[in-house]
Amino acid sequence: MSTRESPSIFGVPWECRGPVGRSLPMWVETLVKEGDEVGTYQAHLAESWEFAADKSYLDFHLRQGVKFHDGTDFNAAAAKWNLDHFLGQNVVKHITSFEIIDDYTLRANLSDWDISVIDGFSRSEPAMISPTYYETHGNDWCLTHPCGTGAFMLKEYVPRQVLALERFPDYWQKGLPYLDGIEIHTIVDPVTLELEFRNGGIDVLEEADIPTAEALLAEGYTVAPLEVGGLMVLWLNSTDTDSIFSDPKIRQACEYAVDKEAICSALGGGLVSPNYEVIGGIHQVTDPGTTPRKYDPAKAKQLLAEAGYPDGFECTLALEDKFYTDFVVACQEDLSEVGITVDIDIQSHAQWSETRFSVCPLDELHYDRGQGGAFGIALSLFENLNPEGNFFQGVSYPAGWMENLNELMHLEDINDQIPILVDMEKQAYEVATIVPLWWMPNLDFFSERLKWDTTAVRDFRYSGGDPFPHMEHVWLDE
Repeated sequence: MSTRESPSIFGVPWECRGPVGRSLPMWVETLVKEGDEVGTYQAHLAESWEFAADKSYLDFHLRQGVKFHDGTDFNAAAAKWNLDHFLGQNVVKHITSFEIIDDYTLRANLSDWDISVIDGFSRSEPAMISPTYYETHGNDWCLTHPCGTGAFMLKEYVPRQVLALERFPDYWQKGLPYLDGIEIHTIVDPVTLELEFRNGGIDVLEEADIPTAEALLAEGYTVAPLEVGGLMVLWLNSTDTDSIFSDPKIRQACEYAVDKEAICSALGGGLVSPNYEVIGGIHQVTDPGTTPRKYDPAKAKQLLAEAGYPDGFECTLALEDKFYTDFVVACQEDLSEVGITVDIDIQSHAQWSETRFSVCPLDELHYDRGQGGAFGIALSLFENLNPEGNFFQGVSYPAGWMENLNELMHLEDINDQIPILVDMEKQAYEVATIVPLWWMPNLDFFSERLKWDTTAVRDFRYSGGDPFPHMEHVWLDE
């Protein structure tokens, strides 16, 4: 094993669209290692934690001996300084205040408790930055020059080109990281990205397109073992009675009209699978007993006629330019066969960022990616399909949906959650709250020389509900 290597090079096909921010290790991790139950929170900067018997507060016992990259100490005062910035925001929920109990014990006082409380501390937002460094350099500087506690510290950042990190010699996990540094290069052109990977210029190829993935797999390359991605769906405005899609028969017709199996078979290279669920991941934990709306154009035409559109109608289908347009074109062709004429609107990231967080316009379909999966399925549901949330604005929900969501959020045991999830899936799928299409994975490939300690982490990437990479466990084996 080569522990002090030249930097491992990562290639990403997307354009860096923002500052580095606080992308540094968090309080508690949602990572899992071999043998761990999926969904287990792991200690990190918070070595342990416990709730009061009445759940009126949560005490964190912080790890001692941790240094920020500027050499200052991580302790309860530093943690409180960071977390106070998030009070009143929808980041760490139900927290009224933070209180220092001693140098390494921090208390979060709670107005309420639900399963999002701990999860909020495992996200990227409440990551730690040195208060001394911040007060010396100011907010604008720190946005692109972070100073945290991680295994690697910033060496160079050139927007849309490269993020270079170097080993932090005083990292609290002794013996880590193995690498001297890491470089993350932005390579927008997929052909250039593939060539760099094949020629050994990069060690990780992230989010390969399907043709590239098919070619690499045929040549013996291995796709990353922990599959991440998202459920691709059509969502629409069903709350406004002036919208065509306010009639559930129209929404059901849209699903019957799309030949998911044929599209996935023709375009997915065996990597994309049809999906027939509204709650992403429900079939991974149980069979909700719903009847899939398999491809049936005659049924689609019947429903359109019953809804008053025997000759179909015209609408727009909007999507972000990063998604595979060939899948959307295939949807367009299938919908046209039943009389639904679709005009495709491909939007830039900036335009789509405004579109996807706004109420869906009348008579418009949006092709988008929801989140979900067996890890934190109730939390994923609460974030995605929440009438009071940020996603899928304009979508209508079955009666009692919000009450069921709130009940779910107060149940710790997945076995207690499942009956409620089943009822919610039955109701939502029956009326086609959204129209599920297929599971689209992120396709990441590793070079043969790149290795990592699977006894420490199952995967070192941003994955499995974990918003941080764990590159400290990676090495290059020459």
